Amino acid sequence: MSELKSVITIEQMGFRDLTKVYDLGNKLFTADKWQNLYRFWDEYEILERFIADDKYSLVAKSEKKIIGFAIGTVIEKEQNSWTYGYIVWMGVDPKHAGKGVGKKLLQRMTKLFRAQGVKIMMVDTASDNEAALKFFKKHHFEPTEGHVFLSKNISKKK
Repeated sequence: MSELKSVITIEQMGFRDLTKVYDLGNKLFTADKWQNLYRFWDEYEILERFIADDKYSLVAKSEKKIIGFAIGTVIEKEQNSWTYGYIVWMGVDPKHAGKGVGKKLLQRMTKLFRAQGVKIMMVDTASDNEAALKFFKKHHFEPTEGHVFLSKNISKKK
């Protein structure tokens, strides 16, 4: 007897989805694994991005449960004819990794960006996030420049 595959749908994120997306992000972006991502992942970040431009806020669902999300934005520069699409946050529940969830989210975001005249898509991730790097390289993203994120704890005088 064959196991039925659950259908994965990609939908616009709704206001009622924000808590579930936040909870999934908390599972993915932990301080012990992704310290810098953890610093920026909070309920205000999601809410602000959703309010600013909800059309680039997507959720992946299976059996009515959120199993992934992608949150993007479009960047337009004055005196520049190019428009950029930036995937700010993207995550897939590890239980659903390798099932095409990320691919479907990326395809939908690409379609949304193209409809807005976007010519270049950008994404960033930690340099040691091998799964993300492999995923984006597989989908023809290329590392175009090195970027170093520095931080300093200033809570104590030295």
